[in-house]
Amino acid sequence: MIPIHVFSRQCVFSKVSHAKNRIPGFSKEACYRNLKETANSDHVKFHFLLDGDSEGHFVANEPSLLQFEGGTETRSFLFMLDHILSLGLDDETIIYSVEDDYIHKPGWDTVIQEPFEKGIEHVTLYDHQDKYTSMYNGLSSQIITTKSCHWRTTPSTTNTFAVKLKTLKKYEETYRKYSNKDELITRDHDRFLDLWKQGSSLVSAVPGFSTHMEPEVASPFTNWKEIHDKYLHIHSR
Repeated sequence: MIPIHVFSRQCVFSKVSHAKNRIPGFSKEACYRNLKETANSDHVKFHFLLDGDSEGHFVANEPSLLQFEGGTETRSFLFMLDHILSLGLDDETIIYSVEDDYIHKPGWDTVIQEPFEKGIEHVTLYDHQDKYTSMYNGLSSQIITTKSCHWRTTPSTTNTFAVKLKTLKKYEETYRKYSNKDELITRDHDRFLDLWKQGSSLVSAVPGFSTHMEPEVASPFTNWKEIHDKYLHIHSR
């Protein structure tokens, strides 16, 4: 199997994240536990990047932890990008950028590899619910199948996505362009529209194997609260 390096970006406090609507009892610690415990194989290596003070934080004892002071999502993403490119990983390595408020189904690490075998450059496990609203009336998608599920081409996704390192290098300038350090959050929608124009590709799993933990935009057909609550051992701050 192709090695997967997961880069989980954590923050001690985010005004943007704090203001979002969440399920009752939502916990970023539950998301962290779920991410690790639902990976089924030993070909996954986790890296944890924490924006802020690690004292008392649930990732404080992670051996791969890198602590930094960014203050915004864009600075956090750029820090992660610089770190990835400094590691000297093989170009075929799958890089999975994960924000700290996502829940995954078991076996996601196997599923996420499959579209790359068909030449897809960008992959997300998140089936964003907005693609089924009037916002995207008339949207046309190509459907492909792999061993585990269907996939649809999709115009854009969030900053939780997977890509091979060689592709990350190929489009490095574009990633940086839409994560302007003087802005609060990455313009991820615009980024992926630009990548499509450059000839890249993006697919999302159908049904989703992960979700952003906001009820209004959660991946359809799955009781994500039930999965989340299995990992709610200690309520995070």
